[in-house]
Amino acid sequence: MSTYFIQQQQKSPCPGKYCGIQDNSTTCGACTRGYRSENGICLPCEDSLSLYNVMYLCFMTLLALICHWGFFTYSLRKQKDLSLYILIRLSTVYVLSFVELSIAFLLTLLVFPPYGKLNIHVCQIKMLSDFYPVFYNPVVNYTKKLRCSYEVVYPLQSAVFVLYIFATLLMLLLRPFLIFVLYQKNVYHSIYTALHFYPCLMIFHAIAAGLIYFSFPILTIVSAIIFNAVHFTHVGHTQQKWFKFVRLLRGDVRNWICYCLHVILLLCGLISLTKLESLKVLLAFAFVPAPLYILLWKFAEY
Repeated sequence: MSTYFIQQQQKSPCPGKYCGIQDNSTTCGACTRGYRSENGICLPCEDSLSLYNVMYLCFMTLLALICHWGFFTYSLRKQKDLSLYILIRLSTVYVLSFVELSIAFLLTLLVFPPYGKLNIHVCQIKMLSDFYPVFYNPVVNYTKKLRCSYEVVYPLQSAVFVLYIFATLLMLLLRPFLIFVLYQKNVYHSIYTALHFYPCLMIFHAIAAGLIYFSFPILTIVSAIIFNAVHFTHVGHTQQKWFKFVRLLRGDVRNWICYCLHVILLLCGLISLTKLESLKVLLAFAFVPAPLYILLWKFAEY
């Protein structure tokens, strides 16, 4: 143990859960960016990015992807005369939104220390209150409130904001070229809706980041199962025969997009819960629900 660390440990601990002493300072306060208070001492965050943390960032990326695909699919449902050729052309919007968010995800990892590497350093998350240090500022001698608010969960909270900013910039750079090639009104709408829901996602993350972090695996699995049932019910409520139902599913590109989204959501939730302990079982659980629902469709009541 270094002499400096021994000297720091001999100092009086700071009040509150997140106040700490930074470097050679003798006053307690908020730790600087990339540091976290441990027993009243601000220590650098040097933990590696765990699989659960990666899946959390993937989940926040999936939220934006769901918004992209959901709003764009909704705009296409208003048009009943879409030919297969137009659907294939418009499907590039689905692919492009996935590419935009994938690039934004990689760029987000590269801009945090150690810079230029995908395995970033993070602060260890211990409890829900780590996401809300502003509510745990101590009051010294019942008179003075000590401000110790900082990003305790660095960089998982700021990384999501950076991710959405990168995704917005990439969208504004790439979508105009797609509009020039396709010249479809729906592509314009996809940009306008994204400029609305990205700020909403940022506000949602700022308020509920801690709740999302500790509950997103269960939320992802439950929402994927519900999404799967609702989608197939919506597609097949006008069909009476099983073969016509299967033919309708197979012939629409949007159904394949929804199926891919369903599999991705299930994999995200299952990997977060099991931490890749049994990959074969995960793949079975991710791909089986949709075919099982299709096989048992004729027993469903509408």
